[in-house]
Amino acid sequence: VIAIFIAAIFRIVASMVPIQAALGTWKAIEFEAQPALEFVVGNRNHTNVATLEETGSPLEGKITLRDVSFTFPRSTRPTLSNLNMTLELGSFIGLIGRSGSGKSTFADLLIGLKEPTSGRLEIDGQPLANFLQSNLGYAAYVPQAPAIFPGTLRENISLNFGAPVEGELENVQRVLEMVGLDRISEESHKKLEAPLGAGNRILSGGEIQRIGLARALFENPKLLVLDEITSALDHENQLRILETIESLKGAVTLVVIAHKLETLRAADFVYKLDSGCISQVSVGSQ
Repeated sequence: VIAIFIAAIFRIVASMVPIQAALGTWKAIEFEAQPALEFVVGNRNHTNVATLEETGSPLEGKITLRDVSFTFPRSTRPTLSNLNMTLELGSFIGLIGRSGSGKSTFADLLIGLKEPTSGRLEIDGQPLANFLQSNLGYAAYVPQAPAIFPGTLRENISLNFGAPVEGELENVQRVLEMVGLDRISEESHKKLEAPLGAGNRILSGGEIQRIGLARALFENPKLLVLDEITSALDHENQLRILETIESLKGAVTLVVIAHKLETLRAADFVYKLDSGCISQVSVGSQ
């Protein structure tokens, strides 16, 4: 009996290891994840994405950073310090910098996941964070490794895991064409409902990035932030993704974070983040 009891205790302890690991992971990412969770919960009742025309919101779309700084809690050194710049609607802005220079924090500020510790971040004179909460489809973000969910191609792009709503299939087709994946669904809409599977096992790196980009474009954003989306791709897929990005120039405000200047060959302006400060290092197409 004692032997069985001891064996049961070991089984229970072993089963608790994954739970402890999950709690440890959550503790490590809690500060980063909490703003995103609060944003989702705070906007859970929004069923439609408001358009600028419907809301009467500003149409100039000029984003301005005035002495913007950001410091993480329990840190004495600012990650970003007194940033001043302007992003015109339709411009292509490139951002480079070493790892840990604050590029991803800068992206989080632009999409409303973080707010400046000091300074002002505005769009046409009003706080950007407030504007984005009222215009949920205005900004979109594509990370270096977009998530692929178990489900169909349509579901992974529209993030609607129920029956398609009116106009959804056509909108999915539109963004697939924009990112060069229309061949996946060129035969019929049945292709859109084909399961992609889990774990990215049947997709190439280039296809995963294109699906992530299509997902971001699905709501017709006016601000698109791309975070190192070509860094893990081979040369051929890098060129294809760059062509897609460059085709969006002028239609949306593009902020592309990259390691290499050649990735930003079509940028209007390229800025470098270093030790929390920003400086212009190159002028692209102008």
